Order: sequence, then structure tokens, then C-alpha cells
Amino acid sequence: MKKNLLLSLFIAIFSLVLLPNVCNAKEVTVYVFRGETCTYCKKALSFLGTLSEDDNYKDKFKVQSYEVWNNSKNAELMEKAADAMGDTVNGVPYIIIGDETWNGYAESYNEDIKKAIDDTYKNDEFVSKVASILPESQVEESNNNKDIIGIVAVGFIILVLVIATVTFARKGDSGVPSVKELKKKEEAREVEETKVEVEEVKVEKPKTSKKEDKTTKKTSSKSSTTKKTPAKKTTKKKSSTKKTK
Repeated sequence: MKKNLLLSLFIAIFSLVLLPNVCNAKEVTVYVFRGETCTYCKKALSFLGTLSEDDNYKDKFKVQSYEVWNNSKNAELMEKAADAMGDTVNGVPYIIIGDETWNGYAESYNEDIKKAIDDTYKNDEFVSKVASILPESQVEESNNNKDIIGIVAVGFIILVLVIATVTFARKGDSGVPSVKELKKKEEAREVEETKVEVEEVKVEKPKTSKKEDKTTKKTSSKSSTTKKTPAKKTTKKKSSTKKTK
């Protein structure tokens, strides 16, 4: 049982910590710096949200969005990222994908954005210039719903492992009956043996019908009582001899 518990714990830790990283290892990060009420920023994020539902792109990228108009720290991060990319930011949205950048947004950028995602995804040797500058802890929002799906999936796996562990703990290791089960079986066996012994000792009298019983009683009474025949009295006849004078 201890082996099963340790194995389940190891799988749970692997699922919770390593699995999301493995699934997202090839994802391209799309960095978007935006203003809270910026119309063009909303349009850019809307396009990326639609693209995240496309079967050809939903597993290729994720979005990290930073609000810079009301957040001075995010504004500083945007300036550092622009310096790393060799750009001067003139407005928002400021978008970074791989080695490509866009200052502002228009629908005519859509194909270029998709191409940048494809090229970066296929490039196994790509190293981001801004990944160290823009840690994921600064992310405000993500338009990629697969992160939520991944968390739910991992939670489901952990739940299944917990249920399996509890089941193994109750039934014993590898289907071997527990001590309690063996004790119950032994007690049941002893009770059955006792019943058998009692049944063997107990002998039932054969049942006879009432007529047979009466006949038997009559026969036994006749055989047991014999009539006494009175003994015959024997009288000696006196010899009547006349005396002769």
C-alpha cells in the first residue's frame, strides 16, 4: 500500500508541476502593451482571442498583456522591452512576437502576425530577447483559454489519483485482502463449522402417521398384558365305601 501511495504522490506532483511546462514548451509568447481605453488595443486583443480558437494556431501561442497607461511598472517594462528590440515606442498597442514588433494595430497586420507566430513556433533555436525582462509574474491577463483547460485537466487527474489511492488503502495492496477481511472470513467459517456440528449431532425422530401410532400402541398393550387364567380347583373325590357290618 505504501508503494501505491508514493507512486500516486509522484504522479500528482509530476502532473501539477511538470506537465503544464511540457505542454507549453513550444508555445510562442505574444507580448501586448496596451492602454485601458485604447480602441486599437482592444481590436488587437480581439483578433488574438479569435486566433486562439483556430485549430491551426490555438496550440502555438499564448498572450501576455500589460496595461501601461495606469501602471507605471508596466510602462517601464515596455520601455525596457522596446530597447531590447531596438525600437522606440510611439504609442500603443506595442506588440512583440519573436523578432518582429508592431507599433499600433490595423487589420492589415493580421497575416503578418500569423506568419510571425508560425515562424517562431517552427524555429527550435529561437531565444527571446525580452523573456528575461518580462517575467510571467507581471502578466495581467491572457486571451488563451487553453491555460484554464490545462488547469482543469490537471485538477481532474489529481482527483482521480486521490480516489484511486483511497480505494487501494481500503482494499489493501494489489487486491490482497486486509487483516480485517481475513478475520471476518475466519469468524464466518467458524460459525458455519459450528452449525454443521450441531446439525450432525441433532437426530430427528421419524414421523409416523396417527393411524400407525394407534396400531402400534394397541399391539404393544396386547403384548404387554396377558390374561391370567384361573387355576382349576381339583377336588378329591372321597371314596364312598360302605361300611359292611
